[in-house]
Amino acid sequence: MKNLLTSLILFTCIAHSHAQKDSSAKCKARIFSISAELGVPPWLSMQQVKQSDYQSLVPNNEMLNADYSGFKSSPGYAFMNPGFQGMPGIKVYADLGGKKYRKEIYFGLSFSKEYVSGISYNRESYDTIGVFIDPANNKTLYDIVSINDYYNFSIVSNRWMIPLGFNFTSNQDKFFWISLGLQIAPSISTNYKFVSGHTQNTIEYLLEPGEEVKYGNGYQKSNHIGFSAKQTSSSLSGLGFGLYVSAPVSVYMHPFKRAKFLKHLNPMISASPYFGLAKHKYSNMLSGFGTIVSAGLRYNW
Repeated sequence: MKNLLTSLILFTCIAHSHAQKDSSAKCKARIFSISAELGVPPWLSMQQVKQSDYQSLVPNNEMLNADYSGFKSSPGYAFMNPGFQGMPGIKVYADLGGKKYRKEIYFGLSFSKEYVSGISYNRESYDTIGVFIDPANNKTLYDIVSINDYYNFSIVSNRWMIPLGFNFTSNQDKFFWISLGLQIAPSISTNYKFVSGHTQNTIEYLLEPGEEVKYGNGYQKSNHIGFSAKQTSSSLSGLGFGLYVSAPVSVYMHPFKRAKFLKHLNPMISASPYFGLAKHKYSNMLSGFGTIVSAGLRYNW
């Protein structure tokens, strides 16, 4: 990381020096800060797939080879658990100086899980298992069981992003200070996995004649009978590549000005509108836009 950052600083220095009218101008870039952040990862559109697309990749998956006639199908990845959902990252900053606004460049590394494609199948069925007379009011009650089966299949991967950026910052000695900039982050996706899952939710209802089973209303009484979940995963080979362009806006606090160590710490929050593109072995070109929100701690020395 340090070698790459040094190369970035050197390139900036050369460009900066050529832009100076005074040929004796020198670049005074220096590494002066490091930060650690935890944010919400960027999301792109998902590849639309069919059951047969996955069967060729994972031919011996029992859930994938089942018959889903009578099920509703939809693209998506709800109820899946590919792992940790956040995006931790670190950045190293180099100061380029500046009078009214300080200029800085940075280099970093972040990690997150990534959804590539997905499809789900859902079916809800009802069965009347008994009829009762309520002794309190002599009303007839029907004992009905609702069974909801949900099958989900998706491809997920590990995404490593390398943010490279340039910022303008306000006075970093103030209690509050801000930075605004532009960032380009190439990414590489590895460790692909095909994930399949099945959840079944069973609910019992006691209904009067004419009542409908509706969540939240329309029933006199319900009793949750059971919930079951099963998930399997299979490793897939391949790599993917992406590029994300964003405009980070960060707000920092500098509350500890007298304590020897704490005076270097700057808690921060950041919002980064982005546009991204990615190409995977198991997808066409994917794209998307949104806002990455993160929080972290920056150490200036």
